[in-house]
Amino acid sequence: MEPLDDWTHVEKGLVNSKKRAWSLAKPSEGTDAWVARLWSRMDRDRNGYLTRKELDCEEFHNIIRAAVAPQSGLSTGGAAYSRTQVNVDGAIEMCLRKADVNKDAKLSFKEFRSLMRCLREPRMARYSANLAFALFDLDENHFVSRNEFRELYAFLLGHLPTLEDFEKEWDRLVQPNPLTSPGAAGEFADQRSYIRWLQSSENPVIRQQAPECQAHSAAPKATIPTSPTSSGSLGGLGIELTQTRPRWNQRFNCGVNPGHVNDSRPAGLREYFSRQQSMPELKRFWEAHYGSTFKRHLEAHYNPPASAPPCKLFPKSLSTEGGSPMTLPQRHSPGGSMRDLLSGEIVAWHDYWSPPARYRRPFHLQDRPLLPFETFGDVVDSSKIDSSPSTLRRHNKMLDARLRRRQKLGGPQRKCLLEAEPW
Repeated sequence: MEPLDDWTHVEKGLVNSKKRAWSLAKPSEGTDAWVARLWSRMDRDRNGYLTRKELDCEEFHNIIRAAVAPQSGLSTGGAAYSRTQVNVDGAIEMCLRKADVNKDAKLSFKEFRSLMRCLREPRMARYSANLAFALFDLDENHFVSRNEFRELYAFLLGHLPTLEDFEKEWDRLVQPNPLTSPGAAGEFADQRSYIRWLQSSENPVIRQQAPECQAHSAAPKATIPTSPTSSGSLGGLGIELTQTRPRWNQRFNCGVNPGHVNDSRPAGLREYFSRQQSMPELKRFWEAHYGSTFKRHLEAHYNPPASAPPCKLFPKSLSTEGGSPMTLPQRHSPGGSMRDLLSGEIVAWHDYWSPPARYRRPFHLQDRPLLPFETFGDVVDSSKIDSSPSTLRRHNKMLDARLRRRQKLGGPQRKCLLEAEPW
């Protein structure tokens, strides 16, 4: 085995990481040397193991994509097609689960070398169809829908297929489902149907992805995807329906999901898919993803908020009787009382809100017979007039007093000798 150098002359000339990852798997190079150099770059902490986080790098992503479609291009199925939604995380999880022999959630060099040998030569890979299925099973329900198969078919071809070709391949992939609608094709395709579609394809680029017969027999038996609440026999047919019960997916319903059924349930009784939430599982998820989003959830779990103090009872009337403190009146409803500042009498509180005087019709001059300008302000500019009920009552009392004084002095025919007399 050649020494473990970090960079070769060929790699130094390739700036693009995708081309560099593809150049590492040249046929002229030994598999062990290629795996050793790839290991030296991916094992960043030099502890002799590869974790899930270290596998989640750009080079390993490109190797997975190249293993799915080696004849279609470097990593994305050719230059004419660019994928936007590839479930690389699901493929990494599947590779880690298959290659991890001792089930310690990390890969040793021996386990990593066995995995790389399978990915370098797809014909030797027993689970190459499983890998492609995991890449495009975006919702991880172990079924491929119409939209997911469109992505997968375009990836294998290297370009977007026409509508006629896609419908033809989709009809060949799915089979009529006698349980749901006899004579009609289903809307989902399981892994066995996908492997059968690979083996019976007339396109050599697609047919080369078909695994051996033992891989076809080793594929898991799929069930009909139903809703989590559906169970029992199918209406009157006596056929027992089995439903897919996927594992707990940490990407769903982790936080606030408005309108979801979990909103009205406490944190220990929320449902993820078809089973109840486990509080230790949720705490482990928060601790593993201790970021800005889930940090608040974890801190709120360990530090519950203190009980809120009881609401203060605010009094609803303004009164100083009996030495009680002065409080706010009930301005939104009648019945309150307060002391008049001028007369000193207890009057009802009826200070309802009214539009300002500038937005109302000004008082006519006949309503103010005695010096309207000096008594009430400018008649034209009504904004200076205080038109509250208490002010109007005070002005009415003043007008009545002046009228009585004028009548006592002789009426309007008497000439006033004093300048202060309000004629």
